[in-house]
Amino acid sequence: MADKAVQNLKHSTVSAVTGMKEPKAPAPSENAIASNTSSVKPGNSRQGPATNAYMTEVLDILRVLNSNANVQNERIEKQEHLFNEFMAACNEPMDDDGTYDDCYDVETEHEESSIESEQKSIFKQLSDKFYQHEQVDVDIHPDLASLVNNSFRNGISEHNLDDICKRIHRPENCDSLVKTRVNQGIWRLLKSYTQAEDAQLSAIQGVVLKASINMVKLVEKLGTSESEHVELGTTAIALLGHANKMMNTKRKELHNQDLDYKYHYLASASLPYTDLLYGNDTDVNNNVREINNMNRIGKVGRGGPMRGFSWGRRAGFNPYGLRGRGFRSRGRGNGPFRTEAFPKN
Repeated sequence: MADKAVQNLKHSTVSAVTGMKEPKAPAPSENAIASNTSSVKPGNSRQGPATNAYMTEVLDILRVLNSNANVQNERIEKQEHLFNEFMAACNEPMDDDGTYDDCYDVETEHEESSIESEQKSIFKQLSDKFYQHEQVDVDIHPDLASLVNNSFRNGISEHNLDDICKRIHRPENCDSLVKTRVNQGIWRLLKSYTQAEDAQLSAIQGVVLKASINMVKLVEKLGTSESEHVELGTTAIALLGHANKMMNTKRKELHNQDLDYKYHYLASASLPYTDLLYGNDTDVNNNVREINNMNRIGKVGRGGPMRGFSWGRRAGFNPYGLRGRGFRSRGRGNGPFRTEAFPKN
């Protein structure tokens, strides 16, 4: 009897959830009713709690089924919504040329690109704020740019350098486009490592002069063309000429370490140079004579040097093999410039 009641409860609950009507069972006969009634005894009242437990379990199962059904319905609704959107997009009107109207996509892409470019512009402004960039001009031909970059980064081989320099000759009336040589009298006073360093600077100077010669010839050919091209060439010549002067000044400064302090004036950048680094020998002799005369005048004014005083840059320093206590009087000691190095006229 209890099992039948549970089954009846299941059918009624399913009907309530699904909305379906339970099929009607055939009406029991009077004999069946009497039999069922007679089968129920007072001692069977203990089956009531078991029936309640069955009913609770059935209700829990039905609740789970109901929840799963709701979730499934929501998924079906979402799929229907996506399908309707897809069908609506497929049914959009077409243009006259038979293509779909994709203005919406173009506008969206344009807006996205505008946002990205704006962000890049902001980042570039921040970069320019914290880092100083070199100001550059417009690009040149890629092949020419490659030649320039390769030459200034890697240079050329020694064989090609010698071959190029041999084929470049200065104009006859450009006497300044030659390497400056060290005056013979001063060259003898330089130490071997100083002479080696000077030879390296002289080689660099020779390459700069060869480039200057070609630039001069190029400007000569552009003399009748537009003034802008000539201005570029003449500016390059001026810069190359200044670089040549800077190298000559650097070479003089290099020699100072082997010369007596009082003769450092000869290395002054204000003194002109010719094809000889210190000017003509006559000019050098005159400058040396003036320096010696000024030193004699200074000694007379001071009353001569103190006993034990050395004219070197420090105690015991004597770069030219001078003996005694320095230049004490006329004709004493051997100065750095000898008469045979700079003959008198």
